Amino acid sequence: MLRLLDTLFRCYYNLASKGQPPYSRIATAHTGLWLFLAFFIIGLYALLMKLFDNEYLPPISRLLYVVLCGTAAGASVLYYTRHPASYWDAYQGDKGNRRVFYALLGVFSYGFLAFLSSWL
Repeated sequence: MLRLLDTLFRCYYNLASKGQPPYSRIATAHTGLWLFLAFFIIGLYALLMKLFDNEYLPPISRLLYVVLCGTAAGASVLYYTRHPASYWDAYQGDKGNRRVFYALLGVFSYGFLAFLSSWL
């Protein structure tokens, strides 16, 4: 699971502008990671509601949205705290074609998530 989060973080880091300071790029990448996780968790909950015909799960309310988005934010923060501070100071992302590949993979991850959500 940590590898998947690391790959998604790289994708969103390389989507951020190279003109930003390093900490702004890291914050942008974590925001992208949080949004992806929030959409994924909410979509998974909606899929479970559809599969179980609302018998076992409550409908999505405002409070439940906050809880699900908080879960995604917690996962993003947990990912950030798993790396030492020296890792974030030294992190430069990828260069050249590899940077483009990860940026496109980041865009396609949201496209794939939207495609899966359209089936709900």
